Amino acid sequence: MILILLLALVCLGACGKGQSAKEDTLAIKSFAIGDCLGTIETVTENGQTQYVINISLPEDTDFKHCAANIELQPGAELSAGSPCLVDYMGGRPILNLTRQSRTLIIKYKGIVQNYEFSIDLLSQ
Repeated sequence: MILILLLALVCLGACGKGQSAKEDTLAIKSFAIGDCLGTIETVTENGQTQYVINISLPEDTDFKHCAANIELQPGAELSAGSPCLVDYMGGRPILNLTRQSRTLIIKYKGIVQNYEFSIDLLSQ
């Protein structure tokens, strides 16, 4: 009986660790452009994990010069090779979201994560 109880506790402890480890896999903690907050989603297809930044922006947004507020996990860094990164202003990345490749490349824990954008337009 004690053995079964110990095994159940070990299993519950492992399940909890698995959930927090999954939460820690995202290199981006938060993302915003102006007052518009984005959400980060992971999508797994055919064993491949894709990272998507979902954000709704006003129609009159200057999509060629979006100043983003990106909070990264400790140790994560935005790659200068990101196709949509055009500049920095005041330490904030300036993104061109009109490019065909709108990928943000983040290096985190020895791996590279490519974040794509899903943008909805808000009517004025």
